[in-house]
Amino acid sequence: MSFSHFYLVGLIVTALSSLWVGLFVYSKSPGRTLNRSWGLLGVSVSAWSLGTALMILAPSHGQGLLWARFSHIGASLIPVSYLHFIYALLKIKVSTGKKLVMYGVGLTFALMSSTPLVVGNITPKNWFSYYFEPGPYYGLFTLHFFGWVFYATWLKLKALRTLSGLHLNQLRYVLLAAILGFVSGSTTFPLVFDIPFPPFGNFVFMYVAIITWAIVRHHLMDIRIALTRGAIFVIVY
Repeated sequence: MSFSHFYLVGLIVTALSSLWVGLFVYSKSPGRTLNRSWGLLGVSVSAWSLGTALMILAPSHGQGLLWARFSHIGASLIPVSYLHFIYALLKIKVSTGKKLVMYGVGLTFALMSSTPLVVGNITPKNWFSYYFEPGPYYGLFTLHFFGWVFYATWLKLKALRTLSGLHLNQLRYVLLAAILGFVSGSTTFPLVFDIPFPPFGNFVFMYVAIITWAIVRHHLMDIRIALTRGAIFVIVY
């Protein structure tokens, strides 16, 4: 199996599993901020993964460019929905104004991502027939993506010193899932800037496996489901 095929399989697994877990968590309690923000995060990750996979598979330049920009619309909402989820998980009150700024910035980049301002073009690069070429605001998009994620990580690390028992275990799983997911996802950026580092964004699906295990084992997000050991093995592995 070539690297591009290996990468594609992981992207498709990530797209399907993120969408499934996101909608499942949302359906358990649609009125809770925690569940809504996680649902949006799952849909956003799924859109990014699916768009990237379809860009690579595109039979023409025009279709590939359409899917490349679609993937970045999803990616624009990943960091703000994740930060909102962390606020809710840690029970941090967030003012309406702050939420408007967060999602306003996310939606602004989502709109920009549908134009050449973020993804300027797609070209053959290293292992792929098509890959992202940065537009004039791609650097700012990168800052937007990592800025919110680093801030959410800082909040989690700070909270680790004050929590105990079940809540501490839940946060540890979320932190581990975030490290694996975002570190894996971050490897998609170097090749955009023509740095020949292989992207391993196809391993983002590991965050889904860890969060699923945390739901089953530690009732993350207060979700309680009864599964056999065999079912847990299938879901996680």
